[in-house]
Amino acid sequence: MFIQPATSERACGKRIAAGIYAETRLSNQGQPIESYIVDPPKPIDIEKWGLTARGARLVEVGGVWHIFDIVGREHYPHVADIVEEIRCKGASRRLAGNLDFSRLTPESRLVLIHARAVIENFDEYPQPPRVTCPRFEHLDRFEETCAGLWWHDIPEGDLTADEHGQYTRSIPGEVSYRATPRIEGLVLSGSTGLTVNSVEGPALSEVEGVVPQYHHGIFMRLPVTNLTVIAGRNVQEEKEAEKAYQAVNQSSLPIFMEEE
Repeated sequence: MFIQPATSERACGKRIAAGIYAETRLSNQGQPIESYIVDPPKPIDIEKWGLTARGARLVEVGGVWHIFDIVGREHYPHVADIVEEIRCKGASRRLAGNLDFSRLTPESRLVLIHARAVIENFDEYPQPPRVTCPRFEHLDRFEETCAGLWWHDIPEGDLTADEHGQYTRSIPGEVSYRATPRIEGLVLSGSTGLTVNSVEGPALSEVEGVVPQYHHGIFMRLPVTNLTVIAGRNVQEEKEAEKAYQAVNQSSLPIFMEEE
């Protein structure tokens, strides 16, 4: 049984009338979000694949057509933002009306890409056990980007700290999650050398904050549970919505027409 998101509002805004959306709906019998994270994220040359920041594209892989979509940094500056939104609300990604929807089948996947998914200088970030790998693929010192680093790659200015020093990241749509700030400024070196009142303790040392080196990467592969067309609110929008519905009806996926 699929569960409707509690609210349609997302960090990228509300869905538009006559818009077509590929969805991954939440289910009380589904897999945890971690099951769909690509770890390590897979680097991708977006120019080679003909991908752009706006507009999803259908890509054939092994005889199956998939939806490749770049998640924009304008609304989701951090990879963890979109992962946590999907955890709370499922996925909803807008598709162009001129796609060949007949190519989409139950085997099709929603392949999500982010410009900050691959962190090339991953070894400069915190390591296990401080970082928890969401898929438990990386349990020792990292030899490649671990998806767990996404929750440690957020500037402190984008987080809110409570009285206990715990940090929270909040994004539009009433989604919040725990994270830790990217290394910046003074840190405890862990070495002894600072003596206060005759007690030797850890010394403060000046370190350079991590300067991330990013690469576009595939960070999630999600099943497409259905396609949804948003109903119109007036006569003109209703005509456009009906046209969009006829276009997506070529797909073998479940199709819904819904109010926003």
